[in-house]
Amino acid sequence: MTEKSGFFMSHNGDRRYNPAWLAEYIKALVTTGVYSAELAVSAAGGMKVQVASGRAWVEGYLYQLDGAKEFLVATAHGTLHRKDTLVVRLDMTTRTITAQLLTGTPAANPTAPPIVRDADTYDLKLAEIYVAAGTTAITQAMVTDFRLDNDVCGLTVCTVQEIPTSTFLAQMNDDFSAWFNSVKGILGTDEAGNLLQMIETLAATVDSNYTELSGAITALQTTIKDDMAISTKTRQALGISANAKLDDALYAAGKHVVLNIDFAPSMVGKAYSITGAGLTATVSGTVPSSRNIQVPVLATNCEYTATCNGVTVKMKTDEYYGVYNFAVAPPLSQCTPAEIGQIAAAGLAPRVWSIGDEIAITLSGNEVITVQIYDFNHDTLQAGGLAPITFGLKDCMATTQKMNNSDTNVNGWPGSAMYSYLNTTVYNKLPTAWKNIIKPVKKLTSHGNKLKTIQTSNDKLFLFCEEEIFGGTTYAVPGEGKQYPIFTDAESRKKKLSGQTSATYWWERSPGASDAAYFCIVSSDGTPDSSSTAVITYGVAFGFCV
Repeated sequence: MTEKSGFFMSHNGDRRYNPAWLAEYIKALVTTGVYSAELAVSAAGGMKVQVASGRAWVEGYLYQLDGAKEFLVATAHGTLHRKDTLVVRLDMTTRTITAQLLTGTPAANPTAPPIVRDADTYDLKLAEIYVAAGTTAITQAMVTDFRLDNDVCGLTVCTVQEIPTSTFLAQMNDDFSAWFNSVKGILGTDEAGNLLQMIETLAATVDSNYTELSGAITALQTTIKDDMAISTKTRQALGISANAKLDDALYAAGKHVVLNIDFAPSMVGKAYSITGAGLTATVSGTVPSSRNIQVPVLATNCEYTATCNGVTVKMKTDEYYGVYNFAVAPPLSQCTPAEIGQIAAAGLAPRVWSIGDEIAITLSGNEVITVQIYDFNHDTLQAGGLAPITFGLKDCMATTQKMNNSDTNVNGWPGSAMYSYLNTTVYNKLPTAWKNIIKPVKKLTSHGNKLKTIQTSNDKLFLFCEEEIFGGTTYAVPGEGKQYPIFTDAESRKKKLSGQTSATYWWERSPGASDAAYFCIVSSDGTPDSSSTAVITYGVAFGFCV
């Protein structure tokens, strides 16, 4: 038998309390769980979700998030669905509590990653994210809240309980029995029996009237439903027969699927057709000026094909009823710059293209570069708002360049020879159609010369910084940007000179944090490097936004 007590003043170390002891003490006061209405999970644009600020107690340990925390949801599988789990995890090994996104396994009928609760780990499940096959943007409808589920999370409450209500119920029963016996004693046996008979007769009358009234209401409802006309337009929209009753229409309205389809701006006025298993006939017409059509169907789990102006797009609904959003536009590699600009301005880019999609550009002098989509809505436009698309070179340009004409990083990226080279010489080599859609963006970079302050430049073309490539800093000053999702591992960071077969070193715009002579680079093995004085020539892989 062990008896514990505390807390008391320590004399010569005879009263010492470790964190586990304190956690046990707190567990005696508050339960494990999140604070009410805090740490909510919501869609955050594109393939992102975020956890709102809030607090939780996990087995006696406090977790506090003082601002929204974003997570990038892994790219959806092409044909299989997936469920991800977002948890607050207590890790006794690292002595931390953090919000973490657990990625599930794609499957026809996916299950979310289970929470872990063992000697070293304790999870609170905040939400599940349903990632249907081909998903390009997370919506709030895909997020299921689990905070109120006591089995996996629950709300934190005080452990001090109220007096059990069973005690009061027992007392009330005893009091009623005593009162009833006293009434019987006053009224006598006959009077008490008469009173009971009167109550029972009144109850029977109420029941009879209620039954009669309910029958009349039901008959009236039936008459109204049978006599109410349903418009031809409503019947056609819901796919019901000409002699359908109101009940049929109400059922169809609550059990239907809507294909909400947006078309690329260049398709306005062009003929389209929609075919699929959920349609009794081909749906066709010309794309309206709004670029949007809505096609209601009654079947779930169906595939559809949209065709317009030589472009064919496959669409699929799953087992859920509701509205499904699709977009019809050419593949990126087949688009003109003008079409890319129009689709970006219409907000359709994340719905028709994916990170990593490519398109070739021929510069004056006949050098061909291939650019990829690095991210959507990532960079801040000089004019305000977010740039719909950020492009970056898949590999480096054919010729290596130096950052400066001397070994210095003073004045940082906007003061470098490379900045001038990209935004004049290289920019002027771009086709006019591309220059017409490129939009200047604000880029953050340190001042160089070992200074830790950050400056802003307005760039048409730019190099990428260490944080944008690696998600953190090794040799650069923090605060220059956030990581692009195209960079997932060392392999994704390897680039070669155009026309070559082996990987090369390539420049970043980040000045070295601890030296006034060098800029940071990406090594040929895809890792960060810094031993690069500004006059050395390395590969150039620039980016731009539309």
